[in-house]
Amino acid sequence: MTKNKLMKRLTAALGATCLSLCLLTTPGASMPVQAQAPTEEPGISPQSDAIRWIYKIEDGKWYKRLYNCTKGYWIGEWIFIRNAD
Repeated sequence: MTKNKLMKRLTAALGATCLSLCLLTTPGASMPVQAQAPTEEPGISPQSDAIRWIYKIEDGKWYKRLYNCTKGYWIGEWIFIRNAD
């Protein structure tokens, strides 16, 4: 191996080592946590509805159906799952 190739490899290895050490010892940047200021309109609060699966057994068969707990209505039809054994 020529002297020039050996110097290039040593320089590359030394550079990679220095870069690795710098990345390991540098603390990560952190963002301070701040509380959100209250809105001027207290009546407006964007929230999603609470939607849950409701299960029932009828004639020895399991069914499920979505129910909107927030607004109080059913979503879709009853869906057969399996026989209750």
